[in-house]
Amino acid sequence: MMSAMAGSRRVRAVGTSADQSVTTLELFFDLVFVFALTQLTELMAHDLSWRGVVRGAFLLGLLWWSWAAYSWVCNIAKADEGAVRTVLLGAMAAMFVIALAVPEAFDDLPGGLSGPVVIAIAYFVLRAIHLVLLWLIAEGDQVLRRTIAFFAIGKVGAAALLLVASQYHGITQTLLWAGALAADYVSTYLVDARGWRFNSPAHWAERHGLIIIIALGESIVEIGVGVTALPISWPILAASLPGIVLLALGLKKILEYVGEDLARPLHGIGLFALYVGTALYLAGLAAFKRRAIHHWSLPRLITAAVLLVAVPLVRGVPALAQLLVLTVALTALVITESRTSSRV
Repeated sequence: MMSAMAGSRRVRAVGTSADQSVTTLELFFDLVFVFALTQLTELMAHDLSWRGVVRGAFLLGLLWWSWAAYSWVCNIAKADEGAVRTVLLGAMAAMFVIALAVPEAFDDLPGGLSGPVVIAIAYFVLRAIHLVLLWLIAEGDQVLRRTIAFFAIGKVGAAALLLVASQYHGITQTLLWAGALAADYVSTYLVDARGWRFNSPAHWAERHGLIIIIALGESIVEIGVGVTALPISWPILAASLPGIVLLALGLKKILEYVGEDLARPLHGIGLFALYVGTALYLAGLAAFKRRAIHHWSLPRLITAAVLLVAVPLVRGVPALAQLLVLTVALTALVITESRTSSRV
């Protein structure tokens, strides 16, 4: 357990305690990260195709893995003390640059800097700063520092592939992005786990709970912005009441549809995002429960399966009715889980 990590003359990083709570600086970092997620939703909304969804998933994978890396660092070293505070501010700047460049992550717009190149360089800076933080934390621990050195290979490789991808278009660019994602994830799982520390489970749970709340809040904003150019109407009000990325995309398209034509059904990527996105979220929650307490959440898995089966069945009905089916399914899930919890 790390109590304090200090250099010979000054404190380099301060260790966390078992009751460590999330700091204001961490919340600020999370807001920047969620801004990147809203930009990602907008990117997929503009390229409403299977290619757009795949590319969005790759970008989401890189962003999420980076956020998870920094959340782990802040679990073992206080974010608002010592050298960690200064370095984390640099990481926030890099994440903000990535967020600004997300709309041009794959297709550069005329004029200005190359969006794909900016993404690649900012991502390299983001991961390099993470490695610097790890190096500070591992001061005096040669085993952990050797692990970090190997860990760095995959991160540098991922950034290099993104830089190469910035010079290509189409399927080649997408495949290079897939390679970058694989390099980042696989290198993490291949490193020797000796030396890794975990100080506060409560902090870890709180951090993940807060990022979900922030993401949902930003998604609601994004959904509302999607219909600012349309006159307010009863269909829009009804569609906006049910309430992170794919679901936000689906709801955004729903509001656009009901504001223009009540009989128009949601189809293609929009319908996929609404139903399959929700099903993936429920399946992820069930998998997390299995990982944490070794029990499956059958109601969530059943609801996810129902939503997947419902996709072809609701394909031709109006968008508002498609949303109603989703709302009924999720309401039934909430009621079932509430009754189950009350009996426990």
